[in-house]
Order: sequence, then structure tokens, then C-alpha cells
Amino acid sequence: MLEADHLITFATVAKLESLSLAAEHLYKSQPAISNQLKRLQEAVGEPLYTRHRYGIRLTSTGEALLPFAQTLTRTLEAARHYVHELRVGQTGQLSIAASTTIAMYYLPKQLKLFQEEMPGIELRLITCNTQEAVHLLTEGSADLALIEGPLQNSRLEQRQIAQDEIMLAVLPEHPFAGKKVLQLAELNGLEVVRRESGSGTRAVVDAVLNPAGIRPKTVLEAKGVDAVKEAVLQGFGAAFLSKLALEREVSMGLLKALRIDKGLIRPLSMVHAGLELCSQTTRSFIQFLETNQQRIEAQPSE
Repeated sequence: MLEADHLITFATVAKLESLSLAAEHLYKSQPAISNQLKRLQEAVGEPLYTRHRYGIRLTSTGEALLPFAQTLTRTLEAARHYVHELRVGQTGQLSIAASTTIAMYYLPKQLKLFQEEMPGIELRLITCNTQEAVHLLTEGSADLALIEGPLQNSRLEQRQIAQDEIMLAVLPEHPFAGKKVLQLAELNGLEVVRRESGSGTRAVVDAVLNPAGIRPKTVLEAKGVDAVKEAVLQGFGAAFLSKLALEREVSMGLLKALRIDKGLIRPLSMVHAGLELCSQTTRSFIQFLETNQQRIEAQPSE
């Protein structure tokens, strides 16, 4: 019966043309090498090599068998190399489910920096809302979830990676456009475009407005940041949107971003099932994000 270990030993002996050198290379005793070759020859039923004063010489059967043994050896070496890179986070796949704002305005730069550090890792980004991101994580369709809203699952671990502020986006001609800060009471009855249920942005806004009894008037509900921004640009009304998501339109003069006096500050968080359940690739990315956050927190505030 052929055994993989015996074939690998045979390929090593053939390469080095010496049992003693093969024993050193494989960290085995010479008798162990001889025993493995003997058992291999018994399995094949033909002599595989002959001895001479300078080492060994393969027989025709040994020459014919050698390519198979070499292929097996290369495959094992490749597997060992892959496992090593996997353990140190240099290869693998990473699937991230991220809420819309994070996926569009925070993650692209972070993923580019991570890819430069770990070029062998294949990245997959799933854009969805906070609720959907957590669902994809719990069902195993994503390795990591990055969310904006509060986490409603105590079995998952959550860690803040950045901070964002929700602003009120209005057209330059809107009655509020001349203001920089709005009082909560001014939002009561205000015509707004709302994000869909399950949105992290919507959850944060509702958590502040509802207890205060503030009820804006929803004129349109849309899924996704871009859809909401476009609705504001078309004149449907104001909208609560991430400061990150409004930078381009504000810089171009297309929209105004107004701060709410209470400050709708929210954390951007990563969520996972626990480090002990994460792959090395996932742990490498988690460490990358945490290091970035520590660097930001260490910077002096303006």
C-alpha cells in the first residue's frame, strides 16, 4: 500500500542522491529512511534504486515513479506555505457587511490601506443597512459587520472604530440654510426625507427625537444614502445624513449641513462573534482598525 510519507521520503532521497543527507533534511534517522524506502519498494513490487559508492541511482521504475512523488512533495510544501501565510494573515478571504454610510464614505480608504499591508487577502464588501449587516454576520455570510446604529444582539462583540455626526442636510435656498445650529424644537413638523427602517442613521435620530416628542413630517422614505441625498437635491425636503456622506455636496455648494444642538453623535462600530471564532484574516483586519482608532484617539484635539 502506497503511503504519502514514503513517497515524500523517496523524492527527497532522489533529489539529494543520499540516504544520510535525506535523513538530515527530513529530521529522521537513517534507519527510518531506509525502512520507509523498503516499505515503498514492497508496495510497488519493483526495486526503485541501487546503491553505489557515491550514493544511490534510480532504476527505471524509480524514474517513472519519481514525478508522482515530486508532485506530492510540491503540493505538501505549497499547503504548508499557504497555512503559514494564513496564520500570519498574509492570505485568505475577508467578507465585510457594512452599513451604507460606512461602506461608501469610511471603508474605501481603510480597505485600500489594509490591502497595501496585506496584498494577498481577497476582500469582499457587502453594502446594506445596520440591521442587515448584523443578520449577515449571524448567519455566517459575513466575517465582520461594521454598523452605525445600536447593537441589539448581546451575543456579539462590539468595538467602536470611529465617530460620526448626523447633520440636517438642506438646499441652499431652504429657510434653515442660513443657520449653523438648529434647536430640537425647530425640527417638529419639518418636512424630511427619511431612511428606511433598519437604518443606523434613522435609529440614532429616532432615539433623540422620539423621547423629546419631536415629530418631523416624513414626505418620502428612501433606502440608502444616495437615494436620500438625491431626494433632497430634487427639493423633497431636508434629511438627516452623516457628516461623512455630505462632505462632497457641501464643498460643491449643493447642500448645507446643519448641526443639531443636542449633537447627534454616533459611534461607528465593528461587530464580530468573538475573536476566538474569527479567522486569522478577520483578526488581522480587526487589529488594523483598532490600531487606526488608537492612533486617532492619541492625536491632540483641536
